[in-house]
Amino acid sequence: MFLDMAQQVGEVLDLDPIQHLDILVRDWEWSENYGKESGKEYLLETKKVKTEPVLSL
Repeated sequence: MFLDMAQQVGEVLDLDPIQHLDILVRDWEWSENYGKESGKEYLLETKKVKTEPVLSL
């Protein structure tokens, strides 16, 4: 939804397309602070879980 809105605004205002998008991910339930490397590791593990096939019983 955000990207669609950004594209529409860009077309109306004749702006250049987005070249990159930075996304901040924060889990407010965890009080621990994570640095850059720990954040990368967390994202890789999350992607890994999402791409693993679901086993049927």
